[in-house]
Amino acid sequence: MGFRKALLAGLALAATAAGPAPGDPKYVRDAQQLLKADLTVAKVAYLLQTNALGHCPRRTALPGMLVIDPSQYPGDWRRFVAAQWGADKHPTVEAVIPGGPADEAGVKARDAIVSLDGQDLGAQLPALTDKQDGGTRITMIRDRIDAAFAAGPVTLGLLRDGNPLGITVTGTPACWSFVEIGQGTGHQASAEGTVVTIDQGMLAEIQSEADLAFILGHELSHNFLKTRETLDAQGTSFGLFSVFGENGARLRDSEREADYWGVYMMTWAGYDPHDAAIFWRRHSRMDINGLFAMSHPSNATRVHDLEAVAAEIDAKKAAGKPLDPDYGHFREMVGH
Repeated sequence: MGFRKALLAGLALAATAAGPAPGDPKYVRDAQQLLKADLTVAKVAYLLQTNALGHCPRRTALPGMLVIDPSQYPGDWRRFVAAQWGADKHPTVEAVIPGGPADEAGVKARDAIVSLDGQDLGAQLPALTDKQDGGTRITMIRDRIDAAFAAGPVTLGLLRDGNPLGITVTGTPACWSFVEIGQGTGHQASAEGTVVTIDQGMLAEIQSEADLAFILGHELSHNFLKTRETLDAQGTSFGLFSVFGENGARLRDSEREADYWGVYMMTWAGYDPHDAAIFWRRHSRMDINGLFAMSHPSNATRVHDLEAVAAEIDAKKAAGKPLDPDYGHFREMVGH
């Protein structure tokens, strides 16, 4: 994606009628923790997307910055948001990925984004009100920034401490997809064709960037492989009884394929492929049951597959072969 939409709206769920004071220690601490999580997700997603270029159907360019907008928060929270991140009237840079294009060009957290290549970013956006707008403004902002960087270098018209300046940023070529943190407390991540969402409950299980790289790599693979489109074309159903018979077999195989590609993606990004199986052994102790679990391979199968993919990658490295995925061949070799 062109940037990471900062989903810190979890703070707003705990808001009182008056909203917190700008320096309220509890909310400041929560905001710092959420920012840390959001920046970690952004960094890992950036590495995955910029290192998988030869294997995705659609490309963009990533500037490596997180953007928030006042419309994501109710009016009585605006003072707190402005104090924490500077987001007052304009879309604002919440953070930059260290070493990314925006960081290297000199963009800083709290910079307000006024224009893109001289075009007013706020033009034709819904007006700010005292209420959250359900994500309409931030989605439009996200799409405009993404489209601008996909077309080439972008001169950002910024306000820093009230002073205007222009900084030109050249995004890093990358696979196209949006990645965000959801508000759910379940142990889940999902892909919806263009968006990958990882719930806060799943984030709580993450012990390393490698763990996160596998989870995001798995979900990004669904988007890059167009899993949902393929399943729809095959007439696959997703209802109550979808986990049975040939229909269920197709669902489980699509998850195995995403696991396979996810290990390759984390490897391309510089992470150890063996960490995927280590993570899944630990995650499997959550003992997720029910129809959701039946739509995925068993935990034993997934651990076996993940170990086999890591061994395949090791063998290719030792033989000096390119790390190109071949799921059809892999499936024949491992069986199930």
